[in-house]
Amino acid sequence: MRVPPSLLFAFAASALLTACGGGGGGGGGGGPPQQPNDPPSLQVPTGVAGSGALRSVTLATTGTEQLVFTATDPDGDPLQWQLQLSLPHAAAAGLSFQTPVNGSSFPLALAPVAAPVAVLANLLVEDARGAAVAIDLRIVRSGAPTILAVAPDSAFVNQPQVVTVTGSALSLGGTVQPAVQFDGIAAGASTVVDDQTVRCSTPSAGLAPGPTVVRVTQLFGSAQLPDTAFTAYAFPPVLTAADVRLDGGAGSAFDLASEGATVHLVWLEGTAVAHRTSSDGGASWTAAQVLSGGEVASEPRVAMVGGDVTVAWIADGSGLNVRSSHDAGVSFAAAQPLDAAGSSVRRPRLVASGARRYVAWLRGNQGLGASRLVASASTNAGDTWLAAALVADGGANQYEHSLIGDGATALLAFVDERQGPGVPGIYTARTSTNGLAWGPAQRRSLTGAAANAPRLCAAGGRAWLAWLRADVLEFVGSADGGLSWPTVASELRGSGQGAVSEASLAGDGDRLYAIYVLAGTSVAVTRVGGVGAQPQHQTVSIVTGPAGAPEVRSRGNYVVAAWRDGAVAGGSARIVQAVSTDLGASFTAPAGFGDASAAQEMPRLELDGARLLLLWLDHRSTPPGIFANRTQ
Repeated sequence: MRVPPSLLFAFAASALLTACGGGGGGGGGGGPPQQPNDPPSLQVPTGVAGSGALRSVTLATTGTEQLVFTATDPDGDPLQWQLQLSLPHAAAAGLSFQTPVNGSSFPLALAPVAAPVAVLANLLVEDARGAAVAIDLRIVRSGAPTILAVAPDSAFVNQPQVVTVTGSALSLGGTVQPAVQFDGIAAGASTVVDDQTVRCSTPSAGLAPGPTVVRVTQLFGSAQLPDTAFTAYAFPPVLTAADVRLDGGAGSAFDLASEGATVHLVWLEGTAVAHRTSSDGGASWTAAQVLSGGEVASEPRVAMVGGDVTVAWIADGSGLNVRSSHDAGVSFAAAQPLDAAGSSVRRPRLVASGARRYVAWLRGNQGLGASRLVASASTNAGDTWLAAALVADGGANQYEHSLIGDGATALLAFVDERQGPGVPGIYTARTSTNGLAWGPAQRRSLTGAAANAPRLCAAGGRAWLAWLRADVLEFVGSADGGLSWPTVASELRGSGQGAVSEASLAGDGDRLYAIYVLAGTSVAVTRVGGVGAQPQHQTVSIVTGPAGAPEVRSRGNYVVAAWRDGAVAGGSARIVQAVSTDLGASFTAPAGFGDASAAQEMPRLELDGARLLLLWLDHRSTPPGIFANRTQ
């Protein structure tokens, strides 16, 4: 309830008289005593429900009504009414009124409206001396809900996954309880976030694979999405029988970026950078287009947010070029050179956050102690870029960097030899100014002990950093996006079952997932349930030969691992995958897919709901090519 200024003034004046009046001891020379002032008595009209300070009126969207609130003052003072409600909310609820209004009554008219809505107003009546009474008035224009989307838009059958349903009039300000169904089967664990958002779990039993109708029902009606808006997939997942080749016959190094069902692929076609995109999770792809010019290109990278796509690559081994698209990759602006120093340039890392882009790479010869970390940034989705600048240069080699970005903040982790080539350590540097300035390097690994292979990931405002030290995987977590870190690292996985190598990280909410190779042959996943939680381990592979290149992705309850199982040189290497639907507590047995007939390597994994997309380099032809498979 808003307290009017006049009431505050009356209270202050009364306190002043209490504190100061009556002093002087004996004369009785003060003014006349203040008369008591009782607040008005407010009466609500018929049709307004509730009691106490919260009242409500419910009227169909097509209805009209005239409400008249009345009040009397026990002291006979004149009255003034005020209704506090924003103009957009008043219009949405069809309200007509004047405020303030003098007199013993306050009229409020309700006209037909276009859509159901619930708004909350505050009605106050006050006498001339500041005594007041107020009620909160909820106006509900009742009607059926609408649904706009459900995300993610797929799930495994009978393996509950948290999804978010968005629409309007889902709870009408908390006056109704929405019920969500999938093909007529009730969802589980439903939570109303607000009138436009409901979170729930997909059914734990009874759902069949295929297109699925999502329906929301509340007291005044129901709404549903077409069955094309949500798909239930079989579990364990079934991938298509035939793999699809995506390159033009000379593909090699490649990179992926995805958002929902949209995927962008860049790769080397010989010495040129090529690009394709899919808007349906890899079921179909656009024709390839070449993005580089006459230079010898290498190490392509891609990042995206919505329809804004940025691609970076090394040009002739001595420069870094970028190109950006604002139409989902249909067309790209001209290439921009970000580094033309003429020295060795390598290992670009590119991230996107909103309209911001961050790119970091290495310049200089590591063998000569001259390898330095260089970065640039863009705040307009790649249209213009800052001049390339050294990052946290300590006068010694820097290498093996990892990069994450979140709005105006970006974080780099890297190996730095400033304590000497024999004791390389893991350092971080951070910018909170859109890349205009980077803070000093801070060592995160143990001083005086060699460490390497830093890995970063971020989720839910948290940042995670892991690295290898003496065959052990160590980590730290930051709850504020890398601003502050623990002073001592924790062990993520020890070497009791063999040396740890080839770690990869994924974050989801407050959880961290790490996948890695043990003793060169086993693959395991470790999960951490939040900053400060104890790691829990699961071996996901069945040892059949040398393993490598593990990848992990997570989405809600689902965690997917993929890796290379077997030796490439002997032709036995195959890409396999294992899936968890319980936050990484257990996994399916590893399974291959497609029509593999030769060595497979370099897996890349993307996860959207229950849709898996796997890409890899396949040796079934000479030269090898880039192949893909996906959930069927």
